Amino acid sequence: REKRFTADAAHELRTPIAALKLHAYNLAHADDAGERAQSQQRLDAGIARMERLVAQLLALSRIERDAPTAVPVAPVDLSDVAR
Repeated sequence: REKRFTADAAHELRTPIAALKLHAYNLAHADDAGERAQSQQRLDAGIARMERLVAQLLALSRIERDAPTAVPVAPVDLSDVAR
């Protein structure tokens, strides 16, 4: 389960990182102020998306870490629950 999570997380991070690199390249090689501003805006938006993704991964990690490993199972009388 941990290997799958690690692989999924790596995959989810790879694409946004590639996009950030592209936006940074476009910013460095922009011909005019308008292109630079647009590239900067896209780079900033990409960084914000990456921050949200990392925050979500960290939150998930904390939830899984703090979750009980084994939940005791016991019969439940549904008529008591309904009352």
